[in-house]
Amino acid sequence: MYVGCQGIGTSKRELQFLTRHGVTHMDATLDPDDIDLLTRSREAAAAEGVELEMIHIPIAESITLADDPQRDKDLDKICGWIENAGKAGLRGLNY
Repeated sequence: MYVGCQGIGTSKRELQFLTRHGVTHMDATLDPDDIDLLTRSREAAAAEGVELEMIHIPIAESITLADDPQRDKDLDKICGWIENAGKAGLRGLNY
């Protein structure tokens, strides 16, 4: 078991705060379209002893309500975000 956190950023100051309090795993709200940002953030967290495992993503109402013609496009967007997270070495996405 490990201590995790959500709802905090990935700045050096925030990451050091987490490690001071024994937090070893986190998720963050980052741009899921920016693979470089995801990778840099994961690496920055690792350098401070924290594993950035997941990112928060927004879910469109077209998906949750399942009755909008935009639904397929929104699902395709999320599939792209899943691929980006994998390329950046993240474990997953949450909403």
